[in-house]
Amino acid sequence: MSVDFKKVRQRVRVFSKVDHPEYYTKSSGQPNSKHPDYLHSAPYRLHMFAKKRREAQIASGSMPPKKRDDEEGYLDHPHTKYMKQRHEDNKDRMREWRENYEPYCCFCGRACKVSACICGGKGTGKKQLAQVVRRSLNLAITDALGGDLTDENCRLLTGFPAGEVQQILQASIPDDVNIEELLEKKCMQRQFRHPVCVIHKDHIKAVAQWLRELRQKPGWNRDKTPNDALRFINRIENLQYLIWRANLDKGSDYTEAIRNDLAEYEKCFYSATQLRESDVLSRKYLPLSKVLKNVKAWAARRGGAGAWQPIGVLPPGRLPLVPRGEQAYAAVRCLV
Repeated sequence: MSVDFKKVRQRVRVFSKVDHPEYYTKSSGQPNSKHPDYLHSAPYRLHMFAKKRREAQIASGSMPPKKRDDEEGYLDHPHTKYMKQRHEDNKDRMREWRENYEPYCCFCGRACKVSACICGGKGTGKKQLAQVVRRSLNLAITDALGGDLTDENCRLLTGFPAGEVQQILQASIPDDVNIEELLEKKCMQRQFRHPVCVIHKDHIKAVAQWLRELRQKPGWNRDKTPNDALRFINRIENLQYLIWRANLDKGSDYTEAIRNDLAEYEKCFYSATQLRESDVLSRKYLPLSKVLKNVKAWAARRGGAGAWQPIGVLPPGRLPLVPRGEQAYAAVRCLV
């Protein structure tokens, strides 16, 4: 009898946790990605074949189908009924827990979750790295974590204090588009459970592309300052306001058109001498008054009256994102 050894599951070797603690997780003691036989371990199979396991559980009836695939089957499944009843029975207790819950960072004691803290302790900053497009800009511009991100840190991130960042972002939009009114407008969007603003503070170049090119992951140093990678991607010339639907369509490719548009936009912030400087973080910006003048002229040349065309969204031949005059608000209503 012949055995096809390619189909035989290899046994995971056992190493001493004293001599090789880096091979195992501290919480469960299971092999981690540094283990030589991680590809044959149960945690790897659990992670890699989650979709197949879910399909098998749905087929056997132990797990309800997705609501979008079979709404009736989802609502009639015993697990759905049990969870609904459980929420009803514990509604008051869960509401009391939410009201009294006070997150804190175990490294510095700040009133925020460890994943959202910027103190530099182990495991901090993960939430920001996962949502670096939205999170880093909100922290820089709105001081969302209680004001520890001062104008000094905002200057480190973007090159300008928070108030001046908003002025520059608004200057890059045509005058007849009421951005202040749109900033207050909210709607339901993908991946959010509550209505959020229709205008995003976003990067010109998709962050997925940034992360592939940078040798350092964006994050925070132990002295609570942004590292070089986070500063590099959040320079003011890399930021823009964007309607959320256009943000979904932007994609992750750094096309030649985006590269040319960004090169033209950078001329609004630097002198010719500074543009020749290879180290971007050492470049010196023009005075704010000169920057605002250049950005407004750039917006007028790029879009014309009533046309709003952020960088990295519109391929050649498409109509402007926001049309002229009063139709701008109707267009936004259609988008949301």
